[in-house]
Amino acid sequence: MLSPSMISNGKMTNKIAFITGSSGQDGILLSQLLLSREYTVVALTRSDPTSLRKIIGEHEKLITKKVKSYFYAALKEIFTEHQPDELYHLAAQSDSSGVENLSEDYLLANAQSPIDCLRLVCEIHPDCKVFLALSSEMFEKSSKIFDESSTINPSNPYGAAKAYVYSVAKLIREKSNIFIVCGILFSHESIYRKNTFLSKKIAAGVANIVQGKTDSLTLHNLSGERDWSSAEDFVSAMQLSMNLDQADDYVFASGVLRTVEDFCHTAFSHVDLDYQDFVQDEGIIDRSIGCIGNPNKLVNATGWQPQIDFKKMVCQMVDHELNR
Repeated sequence: MLSPSMISNGKMTNKIAFITGSSGQDGILLSQLLLSREYTVVALTRSDPTSLRKIIGEHEKLITKKVKSYFYAALKEIFTEHQPDELYHLAAQSDSSGVENLSEDYLLANAQSPIDCLRLVCEIHPDCKVFLALSSEMFEKSSKIFDESSTINPSNPYGAAKAYVYSVAKLIREKSNIFIVCGILFSHESIYRKNTFLSKKIAAGVANIVQGKTDSLTLHNLSGERDWSSAEDFVSAMQLSMNLDQADDYVFASGVLRTVEDFCHTAFSHVDLDYQDFVQDEGIIDRSIGCIGNPNKLVNATGWQPQIDFKKMVCQMVDHELNR
């Protein structure tokens, strides 16, 4: 649900925004935010758009389009018809961290489709501003704190695809002066997270235990570390970055490292339970370094002030699962 702060922090407008991946958590929240600011939102999804309308509600400025893909040929006619002022490319397949996933569909979705969106802007409507959702998975995991100047050296196909998009986007921005914001996103969660994500698994697990559907929750590594933020705060920052005079690269993060155990403790404490009584840790060893993002450049450029802290974010997710 959209917070009052998201509605009041921006100027009203009659702009048109294109959003790919509109059925994901970021797409849903961004659509809500932009509609509240009088944007016309063209929400593109590869799934049934009915579910998006059920969440957002009927809105005269919401245009939902089901597309076969986010490639140039599939989007050219829609893009030409609407001539958007802003394009937010949020679509991605991020469910694999291993080198085993090198399928054509996976690589094209994460590498080619963002480039095709940039091609649409360059060839059809160069005045359209672009936001590309990239990932902290691009960074070399040799240090603890990362910012926009950190070394790019991905360790999985997802990060490699995002790094490729990042390099092409920067080249286009420098050579053609297209307005392209590269948002390097660290972990972020909301009530709209899909079932494949750890945060959703924990929140749903708590609700299932409270409701007597199960008596335990099995996780792989309680000591795993992440820099977690609210997705609602991130989409607000996305919009702020698109209102700047010049496009740039920005790290989106909280700057605070927390463990999976912290997440469990917060989630179970919210319903007056001790996670140690219910969580089974399989103890899979994770030797990766927990990554902290430094959002200072984003904060200084936009004045971004996150409104939802870690505890509130976790509790919102648990409450949502309890009330389903």
